[in-house]
Amino acid sequence: MQSALQDYISNDGVALGLDLRTRAKQEFIDTFEQLILRPRSLEYRIQFTGPTGANAVEAAIKLARKVTGRSNIIAFTNAFHGCSLGALALTANSYHRGASASMLHGVHRAMYDGYLGLNCDTAEFLRKQLNDPSGGIDRPAAVILEIVQAVTCHG
Repeated sequence: MQSALQDYISNDGVALGLDLRTRAKQEFIDTFEQLILRPRSLEYRIQFTGPTGANAVEAAIKLARKVTGRSNIIAFTNAFHGCSLGALALTANSYHRGASASMLHGVHRAMYDGYLGLNCDTAEFLRKQLNDPSGGIDRPAAVILEIVQAVTCHG
């Protein structure tokens, strides 16, 4: 990888283009389109975000809200999504949300698996609430899920 990066930079390639159009990014898009998207007849839009997970979360929130026209995002207990304003809104721990709490809205907090004990299916509980017009949860633009959830304690 080092050799390939050095060759790329030596030939005037931009290594950290972020949202700029670069030769490497265009080659990636062309290859991804040719090998993954076209063979599957997928409709798509590609978005490159900044270099952090919070940037990806922010982009996903904005895209989901724009496409659906809805504002509610469902996020789960014990999740941490980053320190940008949108990512903080989805973060469960009040310690992390504290300084910006008055600006964080548009999120419904759902119980992650095991939150009520091993014998309670929280996914079924959420499904029932979402399917019930009186369940108390506005139809979401998106549901954000961390693959690994953890409990954090602040003494």
